[in-house]
Parts: sequence; C-alpha cells; structure tokens
Amino acid sequence: MTLVLLRTTAAMEVARQEDQGARFVSSITLATKTATEWGLYSDIDAYDNGPSTNLVPAGNVLACKSATESEHEIDFLFIYDPASQTLKRYEDGLNTDRMTLKNVAPLPAAADDHIFNLDQGLVQGHWQLSVRGQLLTFSAYGTPLHMR
Repeated sequence: MTLVLLRTTAAMEVARQEDQGARFVSSITLATKTATEWGLYSDIDAYDNGPSTNLVPAGNVLACKSATESEHEIDFLFIYDPASQTLKRYEDGLNTDRMTLKNVAPLPAAADDHIFNLDQGLVQGHWQLSVRGQLLTFSAYGTPLHMR
C-alpha cells in the first residue's frame, strides 16, 4: 500500500510540473505573439542597464511589451537565473511575480547556457525541468507582430 501511495504521489508531482511547464510555454507564446516591442538580454543587469542598447541574439531574459484589445499595455518579463535554476514570469515590473519554475536548466545543446534565442524570425525558449529524477523538456515559440 505504501509503495502504491509513493508511486501515485510521484506521478501526480510529474503531472503537476508538466502542466505548470505547459502554462509557462503558453504565456511565452502569447506574450511574443502580442508584442509590440520585445528584446532578448544576456541577464537582468543587461536589461536594467540599457534595454535598447544591450540586445543580444541569445540570452536569459526575454522582455515583451504587449497590447490587449483595449490597447492596455502589459510588460512581460521572463527571467532565467542559472544560479538558482529558476525561470520566472513577471508582469508590469519585477514586483509582480506571476509564475516560477524551479530546477530548470537550458537544453544541453544550448550555446552558452541560454534559455532564449532568436532563430529564423522566431523568438524561442528551450529548457528542461527536473522532476523526481525525470527531465521534462519544454519549447516555446513565438513570432512577434512586427515580424509577421
């Protein structure tokens, strides 16, 4: 009975993390599709110290300025911190943490351990999430409005 309970608990944890990862992917896709302005930065310091001058083709910060149908602007910020292995989503500033994924790592093939990149007109995010000894792989893609 204990073994069944442990297996069930482990399966529920993996399913919960898969769901949370999928919701994170959806939020990146939505933010990039509705972005009127966007940029990739190597880290949060590069974003803070010059959002218009520190743009890179691959990095750990994705910033999107999006507009809703009512023309209300929303700033989305997706930040990967390699030290804490967390991937966070913020809305309208760093004080509004909307979602956090823990035990995140870039895919092994990623250059310079970056989560986000721009390749052939697509803003992309690729990462693995470690859950109970399993690696769950996630990929998010989006084409900003001005690129369509």
